Amino acid sequence: MDPWSWRKAKLRDRIQGVILGAAIGDAVGLATEFMNKDKAQRLYGDGPIKFGNANGHDFWRDGHRSRWHENDFTDDTDLAKRKVARYSTVHTHLNMSAFNLHHVLNPVVLQECARNWLKEDSPNFDLQAIVAGDQNILAKIFCKSAGVLAGVPFVNAIVKELECSVNWLFKEGEYVDASECSIEVAHVTGKGHCVLLAERLILNVLSRCSGVATRARRIRDKLTQFGWTGSLAGSRKTTPGFRLVEKYGLMVANVDPHRYDLGSMVMLKDNHITVSGSIKIAVDKVKTIAGFSTKIEVECRNIEEALEAASLSVDIIMLDNFTPDDLENTSKHIKRDFPHILTEASGGITEENVHRYAITTVDIISTSSLVQGYEAIDFSMKVSK
Repeated sequence: MDPWSWRKAKLRDRIQGVILGAAIGDAVGLATEFMNKDKAQRLYGDGPIKFGNANGHDFWRDGHRSRWHENDFTDDTDLAKRKVARYSTVHTHLNMSAFNLHHVLNPVVLQECARNWLKEDSPNFDLQAIVAGDQNILAKIFCKSAGVLAGVPFVNAIVKELECSVNWLFKEGEYVDASECSIEVAHVTGKGHCVLLAERLILNVLSRCSGVATRARRIRDKLTQFGWTGSLAGSRKTTPGFRLVEKYGLMVANVDPHRYDLGSMVMLKDNHITVSGSIKIAVDKVKTIAGFSTKIEVECRNIEEALEAASLSVDIIMLDNFTPDDLENTSKHIKRDFPHILTEASGGITEENVHRYAITTVDIISTSSLVQGYEAIDFSMKVSK
């Protein structure tokens, strides 16, 4: 990291620390400022106030959640609460950017992806290459809309395939606030015709992978603010041929990618059950080949199917297209009688209504909206003269 970036990072950490300390102090003081001691003890007890849980996601899990409801005391209290929630979110993001997620990607597969993408764009001739020639050039990549930077390993593979080099100015997983002006995120150097051959492909991968990561993080943060501590997951409804990139974007956002393919986990859906004749027949058949290390999930449409599947010792019950009320009732039944089984809510869940499914007895919320219909982040590349 260059000295200026290091100084900016340290300054950012110090500012966030000040915000956190001020927010906690304001919240504690304002919570009791407008009542006497007897009233405070009567309403909230005299137990200690705790700021933060084991995961660092919720600063208000102290057993007295009502004291922090919106507008309970003053606007300042609510502002303080939002400051702390914002700090928690930013702090988590910075930690995530420190992980070397590219290590989970097979380097051989990465290079195959890059090679196939380049062949798709230029299967025979690159007629524009005669203009750029062999002269060495520097091209700057700009982020032009706010979002989470993701897709770095794929860009690295593309650049490597063409014997160019890239220098990143942001870490993968960092939020690039380009809402008001374009921000440089990387520099690419190499022979002119090679850099320009890679240009559109680099931008396509970055914009889509960053789009997935941005939406996924936004939805995850929304669930965190509602105090839900389960796993947000994607689905297999990915773009054909682009699954690796989209699943990776979810991982950058600290969201579960769900099963990657049909061999990663058994998922018995309605059509499997219809063809086999019953949930029991389907589960018994698949257990003969799945092996002890493979999890089995059953998609259920009502409480009767869910309890039947649970009685067969499957690992996960997917409650598909349940209303929030039915979801809460069914998941409570499962957890009461089969506490070791995971419950998953799925079907019809969007960014707008996801909070309605943030139920304590639901372990997993999966939604295809994470990998379908996401808004691409705008990137551009400009050759430096």
